[in-house]
Amino acid sequence: MAIFKRQVTMAAGGVEVNALAGSKFEFLSRPSVVTVWATQSIAGDDLEIDLTLGNVVVAEDINPNFDSVDILMVDRSRDLIGSGVGDAGDRIQLRIRNTDAVATPVCTVLVEISELA
Repeated sequence: MAIFKRQVTMAAGGVEVNALAGSKFEFLSRPSVVTVWATQSIAGDDLEIDLTLGNVVVAEDINPNFDSVDILMVDRSRDLIGSGVGDAGDRIQLRIRNTDAVATPVCTVLVEISELA
């Protein structure tokens, strides 16, 4: 099992095509369950996240939660973006869009990859 975290500062009106690009976990080595949680540093619905495993869209246009107490901390019981099963060689793509023309929020993403037996 692999667990890793990414923090992405989103430019106003910007798009992060794949927040996991370049990670050693970007491509699955074995059939696995992939679960993603995320939060944002600014209140509102300005960030939108898409999660794709291989060619299967698991989540689309999901707004990450905001918590003024635990900014930049992911709560596994509340901040789920999506979960799905991928095959060996599938690419995990996490696209993040900032629809606000002024704000520059930080998006914190937690990814868990659990290999299937």
